Amino acid sequence: MKDFVITADSNCDLLPEFIKEKNIGIIPHYYDIDGITYGDEINLTPKEFYDKMRAGFMPTTMASNPAVIRETFQNYVNQGLDVLHISFSSALSGGIAMS
Repeated sequence: MKDFVITADSNCDLLPEFIKEKNIGIIPHYYDIDGITYGDEINLTPKEFYDKMRAGFMPTTMASNPAVIRETFQNYVNQGLDVLHISFSSALSGGIAMS
């Protein structure tokens, strides 16, 4: 079996400590709420996110940047690794299914 890496969208709700411990690659998944786009360096905690929803702001999602996805995957492939990506459903967001 070939060595592999697991990657996931940033909305996977995994704890940062777990991501670091398991060396999981994260693909930013962007969303807008109250006129601010989140996804890379700017993020809300789950509590902040749901507090905004309780206040009446509804989030909208957008697709991840295809260039970032390709660059991330290519980096792993160049290291001789296969990639197992766990993606958020394209039926629930602007994300796209990839193969």
